[in-house]
Amino acid sequence: MLNYFREIYYGIVTVAISMWMTLCHLFTPAVTLQYPTVKWNLPDRARARLFNKIEDCIGCGQCARVCPTDCIIIETEKRGKDEPEIFASDGTPIKLRTYVFDIDMTKCCYCALCTFPCPTYCLVMTKEYEYSVYDKKDHIYHFAVDEPRLVKAVDVVLVSTGIRICVEFPPTPSRKVFMFSLGGVSVFGKPLPMKMM
Repeated sequence: MLNYFREIYYGIVTVAISMWMTLCHLFTPAVTLQYPTVKWNLPDRARARLFNKIEDCIGCGQCARVCPTDCIIIETEKRGKDEPEIFASDGTPIKLRTYVFDIDMTKCCYCALCTFPCPTYCLVMTKEYEYSVYDKKDHIYHFAVDEPRLVKAVDVVLVSTGIRICVEFPPTPSRKVFMFSLGGVSVFGKPLPMKMM
């Protein structure tokens, strides 16, 4: 019987304490952020999406070498001697043509190690943290605007076996074209394009 009244007492005390806490917080200013209409002002050194100002990129590849997750793919070639000289905004001469500069943000660990060795400071981490997409392929950002100048297509036909091999050089991660055909049909059973036959 004593236990019954003790449980009732504990119940009343617990409710009274919780109501007192609610009453204390009732008149304090709200600290909840009404996202997405209201957003935090991020600090200056916030790490979010990477951005490359490709006009200042000299194609040195230091960012890709230092990246621990290999999320940066950069491919360059030498500029021709007949082309006019191009300079970055800080006066550094751009001697390489960057025709592939891709960043896969699904692999990025937001360490910002790639931004420090950049000699022209063209690669920065922005404050933009809202970039959700429906397809994972949309997280690969292509910054390059130039096209490769020296693309050679080598077409080899082995007469003895009738096997045709067409390889595009340079065989880069973004431009791989390896087609092995036997009688106009690739090894995967799909017909080859007319220009390859």
